[in-house]
Amino acid sequence: MKPQSLSIDLLRIDADTQNRSSINEDVVQDYADLIAESNGEWPFPPLDVFHDGTEHYVADGVHRILGGRRTKRGSVPCHIHKGTAHDARIFGMTANDKHGLRMTRADKRACVEWLLDNGGKMTQTEIATKAGVGRRLVQTIVADRKPKFTPKQPPLMATKAQKALLQPEEGGDPFDETGDPFGEDGRTDSDGMDTQESIHRPPRNGKDKPVDRSYWYKQWNQSIGPIVRLVDKIAENVGDSKTMSRSVVQDHLNIATEEMMEWMQVRP
Repeated sequence: MKPQSLSIDLLRIDADTQNRSSINEDVVQDYADLIAESNGEWPFPPLDVFHDGTEHYVADGVHRILGGRRTKRGSVPCHIHKGTAHDARIFGMTANDKHGLRMTRADKRACVEWLLDNGGKMTQTEIATKAGVGRRLVQTIVADRKPKFTPKQPPLMATKAQKALLQPEEGGDPFDETGDPFGEDGRTDSDGMDTQESIHRPPRNGKDKPVDRSYWYKQWNQSIGPIVRLVDKIAENVGDSKTMSRSVVQDHLNIATEEMMEWMQVRP
């Protein structure tokens, strides 16, 4: 492709076509010094520019343009491609892999993030190629963007002996609402849970021994409580279209699911 000379004033670098997080001012000054000492010659490779029929978007060469502007240069040689600002940004992701100032790992990661959001139906392999990174990095970023509540392993199954520990002793009804569900003294902490004293009181068996209702309430609160709180939260919002949006419901579901997953991972 034969380069063409274009006025620096026509070249746009403000259309979200740049993949770098920041401009390296030391590099700009070094380029400006080289341009000033070149006796009017352009000391660098031509820029790569995309033209959509109206605007010229710089895909590769921002530091060179800024160096040229700093020396008051009027025009620069460019390779002109047909395409949009979107095309220019993708082209620039790998433009400096073999020459010029290399992009940082943070810049490359940002390229992958941008392609995941703006790359349409690109596969992970295609995204890795366009961003100039390994597929493993793409897979890692995709995994990082998934909801954090997804369990990494199935919950452990309880043995018969462990299940027996959760059964009420003969004669005791842990959910008997005729008395204090939290124990005789009725003291709870700020979250509605039992105090340490009531948790460790001996259980009742029949009429003579106290039933440790605090233990059973704690089991209920940790297992079923998240779902009950979720239902209550959704019920509060029924009829209110502004708050009862799909995203709001999904957020509540995510929180409740995360609580349930944490509980299932630690229970026998």
